[in-house]
Amino acid sequence: MGLYQILTDPSSFKFYAEKSFPNVNAVSTPNSFGQKSIGYGNGNQPYIKIPIPGSGVTFAQLNLLNNPPTPFDLSTIPNIDKISKTENNLRYNPSSWGLDFLNRGNAFGLLRASDDVLRLTKFFTDTKSATGALFIAKQNLLSRVAPKTEASFGIAYGLGTVNSGIYTPLSTIGQAAVSVIEGNLLKQGIDPTGTIESLSIRNYQQAIAENQLLDNSFETNNRLIKLSKLSYVTVSEADGLNAGSTYKLSANTDYFMSYGGGPSSFLGVGNTKIKYATNNLGTTPLLTLSSEKEFSDRIASSNYSPIPLTWNRKELAEIPSQLINDITPTILEDFRKPLIEKSTSGQQIFLSSSPSYKLDGANTGNIEKRINFRGAGARGNRKNYKDGKKDITAGRVLGPTDLINAAPIYQREFASDNEVLKDLIDFRIGIYDNDTIGFSRNIKLNWLHFRVLLDEFSDSYGADWKPINYMGRAESFYKYDSFKRDVSIGFTVAAQSKEELLPIYKKLNYLASSLAPSYSDNGFIRGNLSRITLGNWLYEQPGFISSVDLSIPEESPWEINLPLDGQLDPYVKQVPHMVQVKIKFTPIHRFRPEITKLGDLPNADEFTENNIMYQNPTYGPQRYIALEDQTGPQSTGYDIQPQPTQPPPPGAAQSTQQQNDVAYGPVTSQEASSFTSPFSNGFFESPVSTTSPSAPANPDLALGNQGSIFIP
Repeated sequence: MGLYQILTDPSSFKFYAEKSFPNVNAVSTPNSFGQKSIGYGNGNQPYIKIPIPGSGVTFAQLNLLNNPPTPFDLSTIPNIDKISKTENNLRYNPSSWGLDFLNRGNAFGLLRASDDVLRLTKFFTDTKSATGALFIAKQNLLSRVAPKTEASFGIAYGLGTVNSGIYTPLSTIGQAAVSVIEGNLLKQGIDPTGTIESLSIRNYQQAIAENQLLDNSFETNNRLIKLSKLSYVTVSEADGLNAGSTYKLSANTDYFMSYGGGPSSFLGVGNTKIKYATNNLGTTPLLTLSSEKEFSDRIASSNYSPIPLTWNRKELAEIPSQLINDITPTILEDFRKPLIEKSTSGQQIFLSSSPSYKLDGANTGNIEKRINFRGAGARGNRKNYKDGKKDITAGRVLGPTDLINAAPIYQREFASDNEVLKDLIDFRIGIYDNDTIGFSRNIKLNWLHFRVLLDEFSDSYGADWKPINYMGRAESFYKYDSFKRDVSIGFTVAAQSKEELLPIYKKLNYLASSLAPSYSDNGFIRGNLSRITLGNWLYEQPGFISSVDLSIPEESPWEINLPLDGQLDPYVKQVPHMVQVKIKFTPIHRFRPEITKLGDLPNADEFTENNIMYQNPTYGPQRYIALEDQTGPQSTGYDIQPQPTQPPPPGAAQSTQQQNDVAYGPVTSQEASSFTSPFSNGFFESPVSTTSPSAPANPDLALGNQGSIFIP
């Protein structure tokens, strides 16, 4: 009917009525344009109504608050009509918005922010809908189930009942107002501006200052100090720690702290309990600590000896001084050791065997002792930084932290095996002393030791094939021409203490100088050969260094030699504490470089799971990767083969050593007897002669029968 009327007599149909409703189809009045009847029901929505241009209705008339008059009622603002006209112009005329300057969205952004403030205000004060009230309740419930911190106290936190702070709609409404000028308010807290401390949420630093520093009550209010006491306080003493706290510390063996709400509560109802951690056996570590010790009974006992249990702070404070003096501090065995003794042949209940870390262990001991690195955390008097850290009782300077860094250059035929120079990985450079060559068989080298802080390592092999072209053939043929090998080593040297600084630079200076020539007494120029050992990859490898690059890492501090008493310290200089070193090294092999000769090759068809460990062939002397050390005549990994060991009979008792030994097997006696020691048949002979036909003064440097240079 309405469509027919519009088509036949459009002037008689008025959808937007003025003062009366001549048409029954009209759903709007001049002050209400019918939106509420389209999806909003009988509520107060929509909260923001935009007047139709030319309707004669202002924005202020359409958007009164739900319960006027109120301080937010726009109709009570003086000259609201003039404001409304300007506002209408902004809404419908983009050219009036102005520049986007100082506030987001220019003048129209201010208008949108005011709309958001009005919309949110109506949302939270709507008496016909519970949505706003439910939103406020939900935010406070989320705050209730959040973890409680040391800042969760005071009025802004509901006296500790709302863990992340009380939420009020003022935060959201205020944020909508200030966001247009890049403002930020606190979401939680009664005062979202943070200007009133008692009504605002606080950060951790504020909580510490307010709860501890202002009344000087560290012991009373610091939660970490309270928690440290739980290992020895009684239940009543634990209750005393909770005075004035919104959380509860407990001496219960199942948990040590609880508070209302939190993640473990159900919609904020109930408590959250923080439990002790457990080990892989499900045991609470607190129960593994030593309990209250009766010192009087222990001292009276003639067979008293320290037990490997942890003493708490209270016990350490109360232990008699004479008991401390009777105890020699040692590093205890690994905590898994006793479990090995409880293991059976069918069940092992430890993670893995581990070495002894006692200082007097057979071949192990404390790692700082093993590699001569004392650690920068050693106790000492550091009052005078110019003198360095001193022993507290003896008053002497402790000396270098890293003994390898502090080691000077020394001269020997072979590198020293002094334990002071022992590192996890052996790394040393020996520079041949040319003045000792040709005068005696004992050629000397000047040895440099560096802590092996490797940054890079590469060992490059190359072959050169020369092309040959024949007339009438387009492709190239190739003839083998030469072989080359280059080693690149990058490492960092870092002074850990004052006494290491100059020794490091003295060794670096000598290393760099080895690329310059040496001159004989007769004025002849001579290059400097060297030997390098890096683990068992390179072992006493002769060759020459072609380049040394020194660079300073960006993170390295510099020694500034700041005088303490007006006098410069002669034992340090203004140099970096760290230097990155890169060297290029070309090896000169003791063997004729050629493909490795193999002998006694096994038959792959006979490989089995049980015998494959013993099928190694014998290897010739072409060992580019050395796998060698100085431990004995068979010190190369090429000459060592696993020896078959028969497993023990089932149920036989085994010692700890036998348990740790690995039996490679089972194997048959025929398999075990079919292998002989490498080189036992003289299968290989060195292609380099160690004697010279003309018998020079130094036969070790004679030209061999293959034309190679032999270098010891």
